[in-house]
Amino acid sequence: MKKLLALIVILLFLLLVWFTKSHYNECCNNESKAKTKEVEKIVSPVAKKEDPLVYDWNSDKPITSELWNTEKSKILLGKSSGKQLQIVCPYFKEEGSAIGLARAKAVATLFADKIDVNNIELKAKLVEFYEQAKTSRFSHTEFNWLTKNKNIQEVDNKALIYFPSNSNKKLKNENINLYLVNVAKSLEGNNKKISLTGHTDNQGAAKANYDLALKRANTIKNILVNNGVAENRIDVSSKGKDTPIATNDTEEGRQKNRRVELEIK
Repeated sequence: MKKLLALIVILLFLLLVWFTKSHYNECCNNESKAKTKEVEKIVSPVAKKEDPLVYDWNSDKPITSELWNTEKSKILLGKSSGKQLQIVCPYFKEEGSAIGLARAKAVATLFADKIDVNNIELKAKLVEFYEQAKTSRFSHTEFNWLTKNKNIQEVDNKALIYFPSNSNKKLKNENINLYLVNVAKSLEGNNKKISLTGHTDNQGAAKANYDLALKRANTIKNILVNNGVAENRIDVSSKGKDTPIATNDTEEGRQKNRRVELEIK
């Protein structure tokens, strides 16, 4: 009886040791994973010594270094007819989006001697907060040259290519041809694909508009293929008149809805 009792005590002791060790390892592993995840989560726009343009916390004033003039010259190389400079400035949720736009407006003044204010688009971009942002300067400004004319509008990572009423032929415009040539060149040496989605205004029957929008998308596809883009890299679809981006009550609005949306993915 005493031997049986001693055996039970030993087994209970061993079980307690195993449970304690297992719980400790699990706890430590979870803590380690949590720390790793936290580190990976932070995407910080921390300024580096070579950054030409930085900001202070809660301030809309851009601070330039001796590298700014060189950086500005590089940016201006993209300037050409039918192009618009997009300035995207960072902001933290704790600061508010208004300060991001204020920063972009202030940066735009740095180009006042070279670019007309009507050719500058201002945007703000939310970046993830990190504690050092309140005490150290940060960067993360983006400069993009966008095509903006009556035939093509680059908006939100897409290009809108406009068509005349009841037409599936591309507009006879040198800007469109040049733009599509440049799109084809941008696909060289990578695996990116193109999505083409056709749209119409609300004039006419739904089925006819669906077919017309699809023909418009295929018109753009054929131009890209003729410029060397493989067919299997182009996805074509139609939304017909279902997704307008402007009112169909005016000719100006309907013109904006007669389009093919081109997106590189």
